[in-house]
Amino acid sequence: MRTVAPKNFLAELKRRNVYKVVVAYAIVGWLSIQIATQVFNLLNVFLCSLPYGWMQSPPVSRGHSLSFEECLLKMTLPFGILAVVLLAGCGEEKKAVELPPPVVTVTAAVQREVKDWDEYTGRLAPLGTVEVRPKVSGYLTEVKFDDGDMVKKGQVMFVIDPRPYQADQDRA
Repeated sequence: MRTVAPKNFLAELKRRNVYKVVVAYAIVGWLSIQIATQVFNLLNVFLCSLPYGWMQSPPVSRGHSLSFEECLLKMTLPFGILAVVLLAGCGEEKKAVELPPPVVTVTAAVQREVKDWDEYTGRLAPLGTVEVRPKVSGYLTEVKFDDGDMVKKGQVMFVIDPRPYQADQDRA
């Protein structure tokens, strides 16, 4: 026989949530006693409250004695009303109105090549970045590349308007 240390035993009970289950059962038991002593007593259904009545400290009391027929009537009346309410919805099913068939367009099948393609979401990052700065100021007259083109070192990318520089040279 295996013995378990009390510390390990209590930890195992806590791990298996035994305490929560015990509390839940205690609450359900307390609620059932309250229902038995309050609701059944109000309906004068003494025989129904007997199984629960022994669990409370003061005994279940009733104002007067009921005959067996009166008790049977008081017990069957709530259940009879419940049965009538439940059976009221058990009528014949209404059949649904049959709708006409929907209009469908038909086309002939065509045999052709289908391109396979996949769509993905993602983020693109460049291999490297370059900062382009002019050595002189001026207005651009020409851009010698398209966005996304590969550019080599030393390649002319922009043409700056030469007229202001030509005018300065002519004045000098």
